[in-house]
Amino acid sequence: MAGPPATIVCPGCGRLVETDIPRCPHCGRWRPGLFGLGPWLARLFAALDVTQGIVWVSVILYLLSLALDVPGMMANLRSGGLWGLLSPSGKALYQLGMTGGATRRLGTEYTTILSATFLHGSLLHIFFNMWWLRTLGPMVERMLGPARFFVLYTVAGAAGFLVSNQASGAPTVGASGAIFGLLAAAIVIGREEGGSWGDAVRQQAMTYAVLLFVLGFLNSLTNNLAHAGGFVGGWAIATLFVRQARRPEGPVVQAAALALAAATLVAVIGSYVTVSRLV
Repeated sequence: MAGPPATIVCPGCGRLVETDIPRCPHCGRWRPGLFGLGPWLARLFAALDVTQGIVWVSVILYLLSLALDVPGMMANLRSGGLWGLLSPSGKALYQLGMTGGATRRLGTEYTTILSATFLHGSLLHIFFNMWWLRTLGPMVERMLGPARFFVLYTVAGAAGFLVSNQASGAPTVGASGAIFGLLAAAIVIGREEGGSWGDAVRQQAMTYAVLLFVLGFLNSLTNNLAHAGGFVGGWAIATLFVRQARRPEGPVVQAAALALAAATLVAVIGSYVTVSRLV
């Protein structure tokens, strides 16, 4: 005897519908169950801690960037000072997907805007970026949902590097553009939530954003263009998502998050193959 049909919460109206229906009978949303993939995607993202996953991926890629060119890392260790402590070589960073610089000649200028967010140029660089991610990420992920959070983080980072590549073209890596996107998202969330909690979140995020913008201009190594682009990108995506945040994530945004993760992996692999052929 056949069991009851599988159901999913429609992301458009929040009612239970069958996973394989072409349109929600209540709100008319097209394919609310995304051809039956909805339940699987919902279980996957319910089990994920996306913030922690980003931290682990960033740390693994940082260690890999050191291991790819140990002589280059040792040369940087002797000459880099405190901010250059344990700095991967430029060759290793290009191999894993650094953006800007030679990427226009290599044909990877637009793919590396995804991979560069997960790369870092020194021990202090990754430490401070991951500290900010662990500070801001859990709240934004909890308020928006894991898939929306990953889309926002990735798009904000890519937007920052796109601005940087077009305006200066300097070789660059790091999560700071995405971090500024999270600060913008916190401001948007605080404004949407209102009340004492929302006002406190908004004011604190604005204070952090202004402070980090100012500090960025005091350090010649800081990519302020990426910060500005990431902030604008994060604001735009958060504005799009914040009013949907009270509803369960739908399979479309979950599929989009997986597609961005896959595209980032392809960008890293493609960059490695392209650069390794030339060195």
